[in-house]
Amino acid sequence: MRVKSGRGATTEDFGSEAGSKMLQEVAHLVTNIIPANEAILVFTFKPKPSWNKQGGWRPAVDFEKCIRDAVKQMGGDPDVNIIVGDAIKPRLTVVTWGNETSVSTHAHCSHVIFAGVMFRNHLDIASHLISQKDNLFAPVDQKLIATTMQSEAAHCLYQAIMRTIARMVEVVDGKTMAKKATAWLPYPDDSIKGWLDTVMPDAKWQKWHGTYLTEPEPSKQSELADIVTKALEKWRLNEAARANDWGIDDDTDTEPLRITVRDLWKLCPQFAGYSSRTRERTMKELLEDPCGNFQWRREGRSLIFSPLFEPVADDELLEAA
Repeated sequence: MRVKSGRGATTEDFGSEAGSKMLQEVAHLVTNIIPANEAILVFTFKPKPSWNKQGGWRPAVDFEKCIRDAVKQMGGDPDVNIIVGDAIKPRLTVVTWGNETSVSTHAHCSHVIFAGVMFRNHLDIASHLISQKDNLFAPVDQKLIATTMQSEAAHCLYQAIMRTIARMVEVVDGKTMAKKATAWLPYPDDSIKGWLDTVMPDAKWQKWHGTYLTEPEPSKQSELADIVTKALEKWRLNEAARANDWGIDDDTDTEPLRITVRDLWKLCPQFAGYSSRTRERTMKELLEDPCGNFQWRREGRSLIFSPLFEPVADDELLEAA
């Protein structure tokens, strides 16, 4: 679900006097949606004071207490136990970020709900990038910082999902696979899918239509931007498949993949439903995206594929070590 889910947005939501949408949605999932005989793991934040938009300190929110109280208010029991195999386990477990890499005792949970997503601070990431360059004056732009922040968020989410039954494996049709777990993930945009697909290629993604928490209505530009991104990715994969058929290896020195803007607008029949002005604005917005989600750059009348982070083969990593 495309919604704001960082610490600031989640704190504001949980502390809202008018009623918390994310909090109510989490309680609704626990109480009314997920079967009563299936265990749930919830990841959220540790309580700490934060600076609000009005220029003052917002008191710390006890996220775990809020979740358990909301479940009670909906008629559920946050402390009930269930039988899992031969053991008695708590149905609802709430942990805070930091435990995604430190505990292995929640493998009985078949669901994980993210009541907020941990994003590292921009300045923290910038300082680490500069230190790795071993040059205090090294330039670090916003796009690199934002992309690194997404990579770190994806790492945290993957590790958190692996705290569940997904850390166990089973053999399906002769193939060893992780056991099935369901993750309920609120995130500002769909870019996280690409990051998680690299480590969970067999994951099945479904749209989460919330009851209390809902996505804002998309604008014409955001709709078009989504179509453009998907059309370019499909075209890129087709070109890579063609190159493979011709026997061109990844290590072969070739020109960067490029497509003219004119040819781009011919890739998908849906583009005909958007005016030239909307197309121009959308393309400008994509190219100027500070978060690094759009992996193409403009050169003259063409778009050139230029991912910020290139995949590295295992043998290259071994050689570097």
